[in-house]
Amino acid sequence: MLQYKNRVITGVTHDSRKVVPGNVFVAVRGLTTDGHDYIQQAVANGAELIICEQDPLIEGIPYIKIKDSRAALAILARNFYNRPDLDLITMGITGTNGKTTITTLLNHIFNENDISCGLIGSNGVSYTDQYWDAILTTPDAVNLYYYLHQMVEERVKVVAMEVSSHSLKQKRVEGMQFNLALFTNLSLDHLDLHGTYQDYLDTKLLLGKKLKPGGLIVYNKDDVIAGEIENSFRQPKISYGIKVKSADIKGYLTKTTREGSEMEVRVNSSYLPYIGTFNISSGLLGEHNASNLLAAICCALSFGLSPQEIAAAIVSFRGVKRRLEIIYNEKFTIVDDFCHNPANYEAVLRTVAVLPSNKIFLVTPVRGNRGELVNSENAKVIARWGKKLNLLKIIVTNSEDTVHPKDRVKGDEEIAFLKPLWQAGLNVSHTPTLTQGLELVLDEVEAGDLVLLLGSHPFKSVGEKILKMTAQHNIFMGTGQIRQENQWQKTKQ
Repeated sequence: MLQYKNRVITGVTHDSRKVVPGNVFVAVRGLTTDGHDYIQQAVANGAELIICEQDPLIEGIPYIKIKDSRAALAILARNFYNRPDLDLITMGITGTNGKTTITTLLNHIFNENDISCGLIGSNGVSYTDQYWDAILTTPDAVNLYYYLHQMVEERVKVVAMEVSSHSLKQKRVEGMQFNLALFTNLSLDHLDLHGTYQDYLDTKLLLGKKLKPGGLIVYNKDDVIAGEIENSFRQPKISYGIKVKSADIKGYLTKTTREGSEMEVRVNSSYLPYIGTFNISSGLLGEHNASNLLAAICCALSFGLSPQEIAAAIVSFRGVKRRLEIIYNEKFTIVDDFCHNPANYEAVLRTVAVLPSNKIFLVTPVRGNRGELVNSENAKVIARWGKKLNLLKIIVTNSEDTVHPKDRVKGDEEIAFLKPLWQAGLNVSHTPTLTQGLELVLDEVEAGDLVLLLGSHPFKSVGEKILKMTAQHNIFMGTGQIRQENQWQKTKQ
């Protein structure tokens, strides 16, 4: 419970519209708005106290002036909700890729073994029978500590949580303490926020400084981040890997098919209660997912689960939405993935290389409001694999019918993406909308072909969209009539 001058504080918020009598209002400077401009509204709504970084223009209101409102918001929220992180076993997962798959895996493994687990990440917040859609990968500080408090109330034992670089940079997790910090990998991403790769790295490493006494660090020995982890932290560490022989937990892929994979896991760490070898079978595809599996196995073993308990849970895991997800596998196959950076494209296309198929089609977006660099680098990966995979057609779209207005593609971003593909001599079509791109691919796909839908936020509902179009397409084709002419192509001719 928080008090101010013997008055009970009824809540903490940084949104003046949500202020009710007795609340503390924290004025936070955002990217596009400044909370200091809404102090008057907060007071009118009954704010008991204002926390701010500059003297309010309104006289006679109680306020405390501080240097960092963002940090204060998180610390106040944590205390208001009675520091719930201390009553939970908290596992924070950070890195460029793999966070969602690993946290979802952990949530499944623990719950399958009757250990109540909460999940916080880009696919939402869930625990027991409660669920909230995700607005941010890591919620804002007030909502984060509210969710953790509710988990304590519901007797949740473990929390698997994605910790984004945005949340670390913006101090949403300020004050929070973790039992385990897991670092997956690091590659080019989010330069719109960080400016430089070094700042991105330094921000990610902040998670390792938020451990509880006796906390554990888990990291990917195969990745460039391994050296940074080993040089930056003295806490107990466990490494995992597929390529590097010296990893504490080593994985050996023994079988890969379109239906899944099998892997031998060798464990040799003094920080784990188990040393030995065991095998797992999984419906997840690709070397990158083998790495994700090893990460989750590290965390589960550190908690005390046995290899048998972990392996049994992994067998029943059905994957993560939009993470190398096979959404259609009848006349042809459609794979949907949340690709958004070069490492994503590399991992997915490397996996596709070992899958049987006739012709391969790729539909992918230009990333609007992300700049030229990431678009150029994404396209270079596609160009390299396009030759290796002999991609029949690459359909690039600006996704004007699905993208958020602030993420509209700019001309320089469009050229940055298309240029490497043109230079590679690949067969490229470019459409303004996602619907037009899907129409193009459905007009050409045949039995035994593979369609790849690789894209982030503009492709959020691409699976549902193409499945509806596929159903209509199959009915139409079943009548023996000539294919519909793509209307966008027609208007361009």
